[in-house]
Amino acid sequence: MTQGEVGMTTSEADGQDLAKRLEDTERKLERAEKLFRLLSEATREVVYQCGPDGVIFYCSPSLLELLGYSADELEGRSEEILYHPDDIRKLRGAKDKSTHQFRMRRACGKYLWFEVTTGYVSTDEGLSCIQRIGQEITERKKMRKLSRKPTALPRSAAGNGILSIMKSHSRINFAESA
Repeated sequence: MTQGEVGMTTSEADGQDLAKRLEDTERKLERAEKLFRLLSEATREVVYQCGPDGVIFYCSPSLLELLGYSADELEGRSEEILYHPDDIRKLRGAKDKSTHQFRMRRACGKYLWFEVTTGYVSTDEGLSCIQRIGQEITERKKMRKLSRKPTALPRSAAGNGILSIMKSHSRINFAESA
């Protein structure tokens, strides 16, 4: 025992030590939550947290800008309303620290492609929440799809044949015309 604890029983000293550690842990958790909210509210990415059951309890303001949903519209609802029905199985199977591409539904009904990273937050009691952070990649997917299509040049560029360039395979094909 320290001098300040003279006259205390061991269980009283242990109880005070436990209370102090709990208070310190609560302060650290509060600071971490404030930092998380500050970062998630300053980003242009979709950020939300849901329980293990998929019910959203926090979403960043960027969901309004990117998908057209306010926090009030989403909090308390299943995250499944944000995803294309064909992507739900993959969403449910997402592992901790994994990244997948999903179609996310805008409030107007249109779908956009997002690359979503999943993170699990666990306590001693088990999984406490799922955090998902998504970056919109619709244009990137369109550009990749276009880059895989062969490009045919006009006859004048190919002479008497047909010249095509396969961009994704760095291959040039030339076919003589009859």
